[in-house]
Amino acid sequence: MGDNPAYEDLLKRVEALEAENRALKSVEERFRLFAEHLDAVFWTGSPKLTKMYYISPGFEKIWGRPPDPVYHSPSVLLDYIYPDDREFAERTIRDSQSGRWDIEYRIVRPDGTDRWIRDRGLPLLGANGRTAQLVGVITDETDRKMAELALAEQEELYKNILESMTEGVLALDTNYRYTLYNPAMERISKIPRDQLVGTDRTLWEVFPKYDKRGIEHIVKGAMDGRAGHAESIPYQLADGTRGWTDETFVPLRSAGGEIRGVVAVVREVTLQKLAADELRAAREELEQRVLDRTRELVEANERLEAEIEERTRAQEELVRLRQAVDGAMDAISLSDAPNHMQYANQSFIDLTGYDLESMNRAGGPVVLHDPSNHQEIRASIYGPTRYWQGESEIRTRDGRRIPVEMKVSRITPPAGEMRGVFAVTRDISERKEAENKLRDSMERYGALFNGITDAVLVHMLDESGRSRMIDANDVACRILGYNREELLDLTSEDIVAPESVVDLEAVRRDLLADRRVLFEQQIVRKDGTRIPVEVHARLIELDGRPAALSTMRDVTERKQAEAALQESEERFRTAFEFAVIGRGMLTIDGRYLKVNEAFCRTVGRSAEEMQGRSWRNIVHPDDQGRVFEAGRESIEGGLESFSMEIRLRHKSGRDVWVRLMNALVRNADGRPLYFVVDHEDITSRKAYEEMLGRYEQIVSASTDLMALIDRDFVIRLANRRYLEAHGFQHQEVVGRTLADVFGEKIFNQEVRQRFQRCLDGETIHFRTWFHFAGTGRRYMDVSYSPYPGPDGRPVGAVVNWRDVTDSKNLEDQLAQAQKIESVGTLAGGIAHDFNNMLQAIAGYTELLLMDKEEDHADLKHLKIIEQATQKARGLTRQLLTFSRKMQSDLRPTDLNAEIEQMAVLLERTIPRMIEIDLKLAGDLRHVKADRLQLEQVIMNLGINASQAMPDGGRLVIETGNISLDENYGLAHLEISPGDYVLLTVTDTGRGMDDETRQHIFEPFFTTKDPGQGTGLGLAVVYGIVKNHAGHIHCYSEPERGTSFRIYLPALEAGVAPVMDNLNVSAKLPVGDETVLFVDDDPLILTIGQGLLKRQGYQVIKAMTGEEAIEIYREQGRAIDLVVLDLSMPGMGGVRCLKELLEIDPGAKVLIASGYSSEASVQETLDHGARGYIGKPFGLAELSHTVRAIIDSE
Repeated sequence: MGDNPAYEDLLKRVEALEAENRALKSVEERFRLFAEHLDAVFWTGSPKLTKMYYISPGFEKIWGRPPDPVYHSPSVLLDYIYPDDREFAERTIRDSQSGRWDIEYRIVRPDGTDRWIRDRGLPLLGANGRTAQLVGVITDETDRKMAELALAEQEELYKNILESMTEGVLALDTNYRYTLYNPAMERISKIPRDQLVGTDRTLWEVFPKYDKRGIEHIVKGAMDGRAGHAESIPYQLADGTRGWTDETFVPLRSAGGEIRGVVAVVREVTLQKLAADELRAAREELEQRVLDRTRELVEANERLEAEIEERTRAQEELVRLRQAVDGAMDAISLSDAPNHMQYANQSFIDLTGYDLESMNRAGGPVVLHDPSNHQEIRASIYGPTRYWQGESEIRTRDGRRIPVEMKVSRITPPAGEMRGVFAVTRDISERKEAENKLRDSMERYGALFNGITDAVLVHMLDESGRSRMIDANDVACRILGYNREELLDLTSEDIVAPESVVDLEAVRRDLLADRRVLFEQQIVRKDGTRIPVEVHARLIELDGRPAALSTMRDVTERKQAEAALQESEERFRTAFEFAVIGRGMLTIDGRYLKVNEAFCRTVGRSAEEMQGRSWRNIVHPDDQGRVFEAGRESIEGGLESFSMEIRLRHKSGRDVWVRLMNALVRNADGRPLYFVVDHEDITSRKAYEEMLGRYEQIVSASTDLMALIDRDFVIRLANRRYLEAHGFQHQEVVGRTLADVFGEKIFNQEVRQRFQRCLDGETIHFRTWFHFAGTGRRYMDVSYSPYPGPDGRPVGAVVNWRDVTDSKNLEDQLAQAQKIESVGTLAGGIAHDFNNMLQAIAGYTELLLMDKEEDHADLKHLKIIEQATQKARGLTRQLLTFSRKMQSDLRPTDLNAEIEQMAVLLERTIPRMIEIDLKLAGDLRHVKADRLQLEQVIMNLGINASQAMPDGGRLVIETGNISLDENYGLAHLEISPGDYVLLTVTDTGRGMDDETRQHIFEPFFTTKDPGQGTGLGLAVVYGIVKNHAGHIHCYSEPERGTSFRIYLPALEAGVAPVMDNLNVSAKLPVGDETVLFVDDDPLILTIGQGLLKRQGYQVIKAMTGEEAIEIYREQGRAIDLVVLDLSMPGMGGVRCLKELLEIDPGAKVLIASGYSSEASVQETLDHGARGYIGKPFGLAELSHTVRAIIDSE
């Protein structure tokens, strides 16, 4: 059945279905894991939802009940829906024509709680375009819905509050545009909100005649984050309406605290303002009238007591008084007993809230007072004085407490008992509030009065001409040395020094003329010392009399400073004239006022030439811009002094480098006066710095590590590369000793002796490996050169470290390559003859095996010879592979598949106590490789690892994808950056030291006992890896095992491996064509002829290239194929091929050689050879190859 195409096609389809089934199961498993961990509910059901196919585990978490009933009857879900939402949900899902819905509704859990859910469904279409099933996702939206409902409820609440407020509320953005305007604001402004909110109209445009000065600073303050309040702000509307408002502005902030505008609360107070103004005027008038009427009332009362018998006259007077009292602003009451009131005017009723009936029902006037206050009033009116006058507090009917001023007197006839109590009560709430404000103001004044730093005196200006002190602050007492009581007993004249030249009388006249006075004078302290003061006085008025308010400042320090300044100016003149550097004074517009002798020498001009000359005449044009900008900044106050390096033009025309140091001099008022400029000649220093800079650039740019060390082993200088390599900062190295930086041990063992020899005058040079913190292990070329001092003796050493790691690696690689090349040459030299001998042995053995029956006595021995021949062939292959003299059959290869096949063979080959662990990457990219050579690499490394684990262990083979960047390429010059497949073979064996590890890839190097190994295993691995453009690295430590890492270039994703599809059947290809077989070995000729004749071919033999050419010239038309050996004496195989093709460009030539490098084989193929077969070859390989070439076009 193996040759049946239908069977093979069926087999492929079955394999494809199995692969699809495995993929589907993988997808199903991922979906199941996804659904189980999903908080939402995922479901699938029939098109009409009469059956549920799947419900994810999230259902029980949301519904609080198992999904089993739903599977049997999906309609039970309707019973779980909140009653108010059930009809809506059922209708929406039922009426969904497309099978799609997205709705939100509530469900009821078994515990009685309800949850908001979002239900989304959609159809899955079948191949016929109809709905095959429905799928859906249900999520718990309870938290979001509750938050939305709470937010909406809160928003509605705030909206209702704003709409119902009697105060106007508006909001402005940062450009003063309206964003909110409530109905109360519409009533106040008579402007609808839709004409403001959402438009570009601003606050100032809507109210153009707004008292902007009154609230502008408050609005801007709110924009800056400060709340503010303004009262009685006048406004005028567009229709001319005028009014007043109280306004409060607060910042409007975002959730992040950023100010987005302001909110204002506006209260209409026009009516209150007008009423308050009218009330104030009426109150003033009524107060005067009450005072007058009260006086009359008192007189009438006295007359009433004296003339009680004249009842008629008194009654008439009482009527008139009642009319006056009824209209009085003060509350007036008359009581005939403590608990009974006979009379109360309207003001009393307004003030207390009681009329006569409610007052007497509540208990009489006694209810207005606290018990203690009532007892005090009662004791006074029943005492000798018969009246009480003072401030008290009454309790009104609604419970408020109001401060009042009361006059209470008893009514007693001249001869008789008390007839009643007369009381006049005045509301003093406003006065109390004013007194509190006044008290606060006085406290602030006192703090200010005593808190300022100047002395303050207040003295009356008497007509006598003397100025009596009536107040002084703490500073005045401290300066004069008196306490306050002592100082207030003095006059101004008492503290003025007799020698003072100030005319106090003239000062007095100026003050009385309301002119402010400023003067200086000497004053005498209590201890007799004199101090200079500056006095500033102005006229004030106290109780209608003139007084002086004087501030007095101690100017002792200023006077001392002026004296010091005069002395300093003299020193400045001396320093200016005799300074060793050039110095000059310039006007504000930049002209020289004065220069010293040193400056004249610097510019080559005399002082007379410089007088009045502009600085631009001597400053280099390229530097004038910097000088001008710095001078301008100084004048404008930003830079009091500056320093810079510039060039001046010498009179001779040469440039002079100077360090310019400029200082601006100002007067006491801060006005600029002139510049003082120093010019230090730094021409020589600049030349030295330029030279030093060039040296520094050279040192800094050098890739060498450079440092300067003095005789005390202190590092004085170090370049950037030196610091980077050691991983130090500049401050961690420079100024410290070598022992501090590298440690005492390294210094004493490796550094001190060499440095000492260098300090003795010897130049030291050596090469060795170093480990640097910044760059790792590097091979360095090091030189210590003596650094001579002024007397020629070494004062230090210049250290130069050159990194020659790359050169060292290349040298090592060259040596390794030379060793391999030499062995390769040897291998190639013997491979041809060895393979020829193997070809003879293998060929004759195969011919003999073909003629023997299965039970022949020689069959067993012949098979042993065949096996030995195969092993010998493998050994030859290793030699040629190792020396890279063998052509590789490179094709896209699955490395994982090769490893899995070789693992089976390794398990049979290495000891069983060694565990083989495969860790193969699932997404491994393919490589272009020779499969047989890869097998050889894996087998050699596996056997090598097993020999390192004689007592058993673990062999780990890993694969993975890796990308190597340019940094890796710089450290490993033999490999290019790019994508690679990494093969790692790790064992847990004995490991090796660095010395051994450096030689493991050398041919014939071995650490095994004689007879235990050839030393070619790892060399062959190395050769194969290099033949594949790869890289191999070994890491090992003694007793820690060994790890080989092999990097092979990765192919682009999607390149499939090429498998051998040669169908070797029991029946080999045959033919009757003529073959010219060319080889210099008679045995090879004989065996080749025998193998080909066995398959029916006619064979012509030739032992040299020349003989082959001659035969082909004569019989070329009859020859169908030439089998040609490359290594022959005489003209050789390559030249023979060329001449054959010159004779017959269509000639078919098969190269057969026991030694052929990839280059030589490719060369022959390029010249026209049709194929290649390596010795020793078998009958099957030869038959298939010959038949394929003959049949090719």
